[in-house]
Amino acid sequence: MGGLEDTSSGSRGSHAFSVVQNVFRIQSGVSRRATCSAQSEQSLSFARSICHAPEVPTQTERREQTIARLLDATIASLDEAGYAGTTTAAVCARAGVSQGALFRHFPSRRAVLAAAAEEVARRQGAAFARRVRGPVASRAELREALAELVALGASPENRTWHELMLAARTDEALRAELQPATEAYHRVLMGEAAALYAGFDLDPERLRALLRVVISVVDGLAIAIPLTHTAEDVAAAVDQLAALVWPVLQE
Repeated sequence: MGGLEDTSSGSRGSHAFSVVQNVFRIQSGVSRRATCSAQSEQSLSFARSICHAPEVPTQTERREQTIARLLDATIASLDEAGYAGTTTAAVCARAGVSQGALFRHFPSRRAVLAAAAEEVARRQGAAFARRVRGPVASRAELREALAELVALGASPENRTWHELMLAARTDEALRAELQPATEAYHRVLMGEAAALYAGFDLDPERLRALLRVVISVVDGLAIAIPLTHTAEDVAAAVDQLAALVWPVLQE
């Protein structure tokens, strides 16, 4: 009986050891699977982070972004601080770039101002095309178009244009720098005006003369509005301008 008991005890011990081994193997397998799963999840997360990482701007894109900031800053400075206050240092401070960065893109202050004039001409031309729809078919429509022109004339971009034109009056070098932008601006305005008055049989020379008169009135209002004109004054002036222009279109 004693021998049988010893054998049974040894068998039970061997069986217990086998169970422990199996449990260890199971736990090890679970652990390895968990580790592999965690590693796979980390790899997937890393891959996702690469796929969704923000794109780094190219050198050309960085250059364009810097120039855009400089032009925005120049236009804002001309509007708020005037021509004299729009120094390269002031522009760079507004744009958040160094003067070295400015001069990498523009050889001089005049070149920056000329580029700003070109940008103003582009913006004003686009705004004209977007807001002043033609052709006009009645005096009321003409009055509406003229009111939009007056609003564009009072915009920060147009105030910037006035600053540059006034400065160019006594600065021959600046006048030469601004000439391309001035010519481009006038071409755009003439093209839009032709579309505005497309329903009328106007000689091109007469159309240009009429447009010069209208723009001169609009610019005069834009300059005077902050000083002496109320909203009622402007509305009355627009009414009178429409009354003067409409009969000319009918001739």
